[in-house]
Amino acid sequence: MSAEPALRWPLLWASGGILLSAYVIYGALTRITLFVPTTIWDKASHALAFFVLTVWFSALTPRRRLLQLALAMLVFGIAIEVAQSFTATRQADVLDVVADVIGIAAGAGLAWLGLRRWALWAERIVGRAVSR
Repeated sequence: MSAEPALRWPLLWASGGILLSAYVIYGALTRITLFVPTTIWDKASHALAFFVLTVWFSALTPRRRLLQLALAMLVFGIAIEVAQSFTATRQADVLDVVADVIGIAAGAGLAWLGLRRWALWAERIVGRAVSR
């Protein structure tokens, strides 16, 4: 099995992931919402956020480490719920963690199947556009 090519801009991709993570934390710990806060939307937004985070960080993770990435995402989700229990405006909800797990599983599954190469594809597209 051959090694995958290295990313040209790993710091850019890691920084983007950190910013996305910070946005998820901010959204989870504040009362500000951009959408109508329904239970269905809340669970869907948890699943979507953790799907995006898992796929994003999968670009920086070797395929053999995707299980560790999924576990790290789960710990992150649980930590957010614990942090919510210390706020005056939010509360912890085990069903939020279930929604996180759904997003993590979908993201890790698609990453396993090849979506983890998204950053390489992006770099190739940018490289072709710049070389024209």
